[in-house]
Amino acid sequence: MSTSQPSYPTLPAAPPIHTLAIVSLVTGILGLTVCSGIGSVAALVSGYIARDEMRKRPGRYSGEGLALAGLILGWVGIGIWVLSLALAFIALIVALVFSIFFSLNLIPLIGKQVFLLPGILFG
Repeated sequence: MSTSQPSYPTLPAAPPIHTLAIVSLVTGILGLTVCSGIGSVAALVSGYIARDEMRKRPGRYSGEGLALAGLILGWVGIGIWVLSLALAFIALIVALVFSIFFSLNLIPLIGKQVFLLPGILFG
């Protein structure tokens, strides 16, 4: 009588997660929280490289979702960065215009309209 164990089929090992996919996700999160410009650009670069390598060699790496999430976070971070630069530029222009008005003493000419506007808008 044989006491051998029955053999069960084994599942193939899952492919490893691509390192650049993880880097893309991490730098995308960092791009939204700590270092907005550089982190977002790094997320985009590493995410596109990871997706390209995974598509060229299907089945060798996993982590397509991580790379995609890093790309999305990278583009959102770039969008927030561009929006904040645009708002800073607008604030600078407004400050320069008011500085010119005050230095040329033009405020009395438009003072009632400019300074009554907040009262009209906010009660």
